[in-house]
Amino acid sequence: MKHNGSLKKTPEYVEHIDDPDHSVFNASCLDVDGVHFCASDTILIGSDEHCIGILISREKKGLIERVTPEGARGLAAGLLRAAERLETKLQADATALLAGALAKKAPDQ
Repeated sequence: MKHNGSLKKTPEYVEHIDDPDHSVFNASCLDVDGVHFCASDTILIGSDEHCIGILISREKKGLIERVTPEGARGLAAGLLRAAERLETKLQADATALLAGALAKKAPDQ
């Protein structure tokens, strides 16, 4: 399955509202097109609940390695779109860095 950057709610899905524009999710309760995240991961997404804003992990390299090369291109594109909407430079820079790392894993078209 091609990765489109969407998040799927699992039965254990728990949402914590930080502010009106962003939601923080317990990543152990989320699947991203079959990639299940561990409890040490945090996913911050935009209020539209479809575009991933930031993936923060204690082991960013491990997180990236768990994304298939085929799925990396779509996820990177979604992250870049989200980075354009983020208000703080720190958030946008972190998102763009992760998107760049994912893009390197993506196969050439």
